[in-house]
Amino acid sequence: MTRWARGGPGDGAATAAAPTELFGRREETAVLDGLLAQARGGSGGALVVWGEPGIGKSALLRHVHGQAADFVRLSHSATRPESDLAFAGLHGLLRPPADRVELLATAQAAAVRTALGLSGEPTDRLVVGAAVLSLLCGLAERQPVLLVVDDRQWLDEATALCLGFVARRVGAHPVVVVLADHSDPAARPWEGVADVRVDALSDESARQLVAAVAPLTDKATTRNMVRDAGKASDTRAMNRLTAQEQRVAQLAAEQLTDREIGVQLRISHRTVGHHLGNVFAKLGINTRTELSHLHAGCEPP
Repeated sequence: MTRWARGGPGDGAATAAAPTELFGRREETAVLDGLLAQARGGSGGALVVWGEPGIGKSALLRHVHGQAADFVRLSHSATRPESDLAFAGLHGLLRPPADRVELLATAQAAAVRTALGLSGEPTDRLVVGAAVLSLLCGLAERQPVLLVVDDRQWLDEATALCLGFVARRVGAHPVVVVLADHSDPAARPWEGVADVRVDALSDESARQLVAAVAPLTDKATTRNMVRDAGKASDTRAMNRLTAQEQRVAQLAAEQLTDREIGVQLRISHRTVGHHLGNVFAKLGINTRTELSHLHAGCEPP
């Protein structure tokens, strides 16, 4: 689903009702609002918002879209059925301003027409990336541009590479690119693009959210909802570990030393340290005590 707006009412689902405050997301919204302020000042930027499914990434995209009423807004939600279609995502994003394609240089215009399925001419992905960058910068000469992509994990490779190319080059122009993804964006095509990891809400923020969307919920039900959501989130986090990392995490949570873990698993203590480093990174923790608490939260009552 794609939306095109120059601000104001009638924007459709992109500005659909959402809580005035995103509970527990002050840091994330501050980063997004900062990008918009930066663009209003004449310089752009890009950000990948990432985290497990259902963690609240789409709500953050709705927030930044809603705060950008004075921007040209282009948005697209990638879908699994189109993930193997080259430039399907670009087709969704650029159909609204397609009339501006003819303002590009001849080679770039031809490349974009091919990417949008308007021509059968052969094209080069580098030329497409440069053309999309030129198109966005051209739009930004009149007012800042916000480009938002949700469910990046389903974005076709050709579009992903194109947007990665664009995202690393918008700094000198009032263009903001924000993408939501399930996994760590450190690798291609987002290498070099700033990112924000979205973690589960704290218990207090979760209680505030329940009170806001379901104010008649009694305290006992709210407490159970928050507890169950926390356990589900912890379990999903543990499931991201490899089998060996899970074994190392289990023993480390029991406060065994690296050498003791190594003896039990018949691996060196250095290998244990390597696995434990991966565990901490994947779970977003720093100590064995945190690991013990997290592991306890995943166990059935």
